[in-house]
Amino acid sequence: MSPLVAATLAIVAALVAVALAYGRDALRGGAIVPAALRAGAIALLVYAAADGPVGAPATPGMLVAIDGSASAADVDPAGWSRRRDSLGAEPGTEAVVVFGGDTLLDAGEAPDRPGLATSRIAPLVRRATELGRPFTAWTDREIDDPEALADAPPGSRIVDLGARRADDLAIVDLEAPVAVAPGDTMRLAIVIGVRGSAAARTVRIRLDDRVVAERPVPALATDGESRIVADVVVPAGPPVALLRAELVGGSDARPADDSVGVVVARDDAPRVVLASTAPDGDARDLAAALRESAGAPVRAFYRLAPGRWVRDGALAPVGEDEVRRALRGASLAVLHGDTAWAGAPATLAARALLLVVPPVDVAPREGYVGRPLPSPLQPALAALATESLPPLLVGAVAPRGTTVALTAAPTPADRRGTPVLVVDEGRTRRVVLAAGGWARWRRRGGASAAAAQALLGAPLDWLAAARGGAARPTLPAGVIRAGVPIPVTRGTADTATLDLVRDGDRRAVRVALRFDAGRATAAAPPLDPGTWRGRLGGAPVTLVVNAARELLPRRPTVAAGPIGGPAMPLRRGARAAGAFYLAAALALAAEWFLRRRAGLR
Repeated sequence: MSPLVAATLAIVAALVAVALAYGRDALRGGAIVPAALRAGAIALLVYAAADGPVGAPATPGMLVAIDGSASAADVDPAGWSRRRDSLGAEPGTEAVVVFGGDTLLDAGEAPDRPGLATSRIAPLVRRATELGRPFTAWTDREIDDPEALADAPPGSRIVDLGARRADDLAIVDLEAPVAVAPGDTMRLAIVIGVRGSAAARTVRIRLDDRVVAERPVPALATDGESRIVADVVVPAGPPVALLRAELVGGSDARPADDSVGVVVARDDAPRVVLASTAPDGDARDLAAALRESAGAPVRAFYRLAPGRWVRDGALAPVGEDEVRRALRGASLAVLHGDTAWAGAPATLAARALLLVVPPVDVAPREGYVGRPLPSPLQPALAALATESLPPLLVGAVAPRGTTVALTAAPTPADRRGTPVLVVDEGRTRRVVLAAGGWARWRRRGGASAAAAQALLGAPLDWLAAARGGAARPTLPAGVIRAGVPIPVTRGTADTATLDLVRDGDRRAVRVALRFDAGRATAAAPPLDPGTWRGRLGGAPVTLVVNAARELLPRRPTVAAGPIGGPAMPLRRGARAAGAFYLAAALALAAEWFLRRRAGLR
């Protein structure tokens, strides 16, 4: 509040208080001094309540911070500690903190060596904003959330730590299929990153303890990346395989980022086989949803033209006879598109069938899904928020089955919809889904993504004849990094427990997960690097946690210099000045004493 407004309020309040307490007696000889004391006390209290400025304008004290992330270890650790300890001696320093993680650390609490798995600066910006003070951040400028600096207080600045850009070669990513079968040829993609210059090295690929391939690392430009592709034949082995790519034949500044591992499911007899004669976005989404729900290897085949089939993942050509054999050996066969291309589906001898028939009309109709009807799938579909879902694409021909589980109507208010999901409870369990467009549900995220998973997971759960086994929570596929929360996809239950033990030191971790309504995932806390084994929702799981992304070579994301605009000199507010309250109390005490001596009440 401006000093003029605060002073005006104080004077008006003082005059009103004197008029109420003394009236016309305020101008008499014995009452003038007590009245003046009361006016002064009230004016001081009101000015303090309005937080009017006091004293001359001054630049607020600086909040000084130093980057504690692992990438700041490029600086000599002893030098980093000396820099941290010397920051408090700079003129105008209010406090010294270490940033990088989800919370700030006081300089005295920080370790002697930077080692945080992230470089987040948002907590520092929030602290400085709450205190109303600018900050100085000493950093290697490799910030994870540079957009947070848009809210930096005026007068803040970024200072380069002057980190030595040590030469480093690292494996940035490893792309691999989620599930394979022995004898399959899986295509791997390894992304190599470099900072500075690096000598020629070799990438070695291991499946469990067996070396399955080696590839030379091509020459890389400074601060560049390269992608290496390798086709590997999968040997026989245990159901869970640990796939690892590692750099060999040399050394660099950070050995911790020289290898990356992922988990690959391996099964001699895949229990779920998808064959699509009309590959589109729905077909690819169907394969992903099946892998999330099945908890078992899923092999998917796509027909590009009559007689031309490819395998999902590597897109390697396969013969039509191989597709037929895979379907006949599956416990669950999923046919998408032309469900009769291999003859009557019942002749496949699978224990269960999921037939997905997209509309073939030139202009398919849109239909809004109604509430689930009584059927074996109703319990799993009951959570569908049908009123908030986009429409599906529905054909003119309705599927046939013994029980209708879902219908779709032209308008949400129309209760007489066309069947789109039907169930047959004969000797061979069968579910027919005659609609398309559910991939749009998944792309919207949130409740729509959970609905897409339920639409496919509910039939799969029933077809597998397992109590929740086909829709249990699952861990993410691909590379998992230390320092990053782990998203766990929900199953049929609202809660789950994750129990893990790390290979080597036998360190145990237990996490209770709760899936909020409408959310398809819950976040487990970050884990330290290593191979973790245990159970999730009662099912065995294996998880490989790799070195933090913080260690990987990358370019600076922020520039050194001032941010947030020029500093704004501030004056201290009267609300925080204890002298105002002490003076008001003394004035009121003196007024009481003088009133009594003057015979006033």
